[in-house]
Amino acid sequence: MNHWDHITEKQLSSSIREEAEARGWLCFSTWDSRHSPPGMPDLLLVRPPRVLFLELKREKKGVLSFYQWEALERIQHCSEVDAYLIIPSDDNLISELLV
Repeated sequence: MNHWDHITEKQLSSSIREEAEARGWLCFSTWDSRHSPPGMPDLLLVRPPRVLFLELKREKKGVLSFYQWEALERIQHCSEVDAYLIIPSDDNLISELLV
């Protein structure tokens, strides 16, 4: 087991939001996913001209549902919008995305 295995999705979300907000990103996540369309990514980050959708999963334990996979696939086919599956060990990617 490594350091990343102990990080929950909630902790990952909090860490990403903190870094994003410090860099001027507008951050959105739904309060309760039961009232959202199935598969919508966990975080929406906006800092013109970029829009990022991030689906967060735990290291080695997170599995995309069919709806999550479908939502990411649809978003990835939009121009000017990016969508990523993020796990805790993606810390370098997170920093690159938020520059």
